[in-house]
Amino acid sequence: MEKECDECSEKLNDNAELAIHQREQHQKTYCGVCKTEFNNQKELTNHVKDAHGIIMSSNNIE
Repeated sequence: MEKECDECSEKLNDNAELAIHQREQHQKTYCGVCKTEFNNQKELTNHVKDAHGIIMSSNNIE
């Protein structure tokens, strides 16, 4: 059954996809180095690489 995100109205296939979407796109996250807040994991990953020279993997994501 198709699910819709409450925050952006994106339509996803099921609850599992919705949970992943919400975590990756809408859950705030913070830089472990400088404590800057980001809207999603992709923004944090880009920041950490550009600002601190750290390549993030699934093993070092906070």
